Amino acid sequence: MALKATSALYDQTAESLMLLTAEDISRIFEGAKVCDLLLQPGTTVLDLALQAGCFTSESKYNDTAYLMLRNG
Repeated sequence: MALKATSALYDQTAESLMLLTAEDISRIFEGAKVCDLLLQPGTTVLDLALQAGCFTSESKYNDTAYLMLRNG
């Protein structure tokens, strides 16, 4: 699993991410929030982050990551 984790984190390819199972992801990012989302065509990264609860309504407008996703 260490090789798959290293590949997913550093190769920067979709293929390396697709090799990870849900269990692999939970182990690699132990302690991180993990959720299942049903994505629809046209879903943006910002939509995904909001659905996953990455931003609270309080911090949403001041958060640098939120602003980067919103502004592209």
